[in-house]
Amino acid sequence: MSLLFDDHVHSSMSPDARDGVEVLCRTAIERGLAGLAFTDHFDTEPADPGYGYYDFDRLSLAVAEARRTWGGRLQLLVGAEVCFQPVFLPRIVAFLRACPLDFVLGSVHWVEHEFIDGAYFDRHSPAEGYHAYFVAVEQAVASGLFDSIGHLDLPKRHSVARHGPFDPEPHWPQIERILRLMVAQGTALEINTSGWRLAVGEAHPAEAILRRYRELGGTRITIGADSHRAADLGRDIARAHGLARAAGFTHLTRFVERRPVCIPL
Repeated sequence: MSLLFDDHVHSSMSPDARDGVEVLCRTAIERGLAGLAFTDHFDTEPADPGYGYYDFDRLSLAVAEARRTWGGRLQLLVGAEVCFQPVFLPRIVAFLRACPLDFVLGSVHWVEHEFIDGAYFDRHSPAEGYHAYFVAVEQAVASGLFDSIGHLDLPKRHSVARHGPFDPEPHWPQIERILRLMVAQGTALEINTSGWRLAVGEAHPAEAILRRYRELGGTRITIGADSHRAADLGRDIARAHGLARAAGFTHLTRFVERRPVCIPL
């Protein structure tokens, strides 16, 4: 049986999450998970409610205590989901130098100081909105700062209600450049299961994108539920394993002290 890890977990140390590390560990044990990566938000946009909220020392202490309690049953990692905008690159670099993390997940939630939500697609057409988003994702990958790229087609969470299902076809030139760059740099691609429990109805990224990453030579995938409450911890992780195997992957990757560790699917 495959070992199931949830490597995109938000604890109460993210401003939009509510359950503490201890509760999440107990829930993980109850659900048969083998490990967690705590990827609380490191928000870089000053307009974001989470700006300045990330506390590496506090999170590290909580995880260290959890390891003493659950270490024989759970493999626990200290990470961060870093919100990328190129204008804040110096701040991100300084943060990563100061904090010895296990795992750094790079994500784009803001584009040129605009938060990606439903209102973003009231102001922009799908063509405009996705183009600007993928420009930022390509810049995030090119920075070489991240172990994995989270929810690569994130905007579809907010566009489907206004414009229908996400169609990657018009965006393939950008997506392909991003995937080729990820393969060249050894950057992992996250399978984020949150879309299955949201209106999107599919994982992030879309299956076609995952398959293309594999066709281009990508071998590193990370898997996470992007949970912000214990109720969603580990949701659809086994389903993501099946999706990954169907796309041709044989291993998932976890990052320990920023080094990749391969685990059979």
